[in-house]
Amino acid sequence: VLCMAYIRFIVMLALLAPFPALAGNANSTAVQEEKSAAAREQQELLERADDPAFPADLAKGLTMVAEWQQETAGFAQLVDDRITLIYVHPDTARLGIATLLYQHLEDEARIQGRERLVTEASLVAHDFFLFLGFQPDAEETVERDGVALTRWRMHKPLI
Repeated sequence: VLCMAYIRFIVMLALLAPFPALAGNANSTAVQEEKSAAAREQQELLERADDPAFPADLAKGLTMVAEWQQETAGFAQLVDDRITLIYVHPDTARLGIATLLYQHLEDEARIQGRERLVTEASLVAHDFFLFLGFQPDAEETVERDGVALTRWRMHKPLI
């Protein structure tokens, strides 16, 4: 049984217009590195979506899907005590969608009686999970299609 929940976000774009500084300096090295890592993650996700096992993976646990202006904006998944993925389309990044998706998963974990959450956070997601209160346990390197990627095993106590 596929368990998915849909969340609709209705925010007036005009309210966001006065805050261009939130996007940061697009020319900084850190921003360029983050964009490059995000592009690699997006490509990996697209390739994974073609894997016949991907729909079965999404059927595990709870998968939340967010829509923005009648389009899929992102999704996130909780399996047992593990946040297995959080993805937001680049066109809807920095609107709070990932935070809201995460919050729904954390609420569900609390309802299930989980004492903590764990994840493996990529370079792009590391600071996001720190912001959410996760603590790093270990840095590790994984290889995907011959490319070494740094990620962090992290946890967050819920009690």
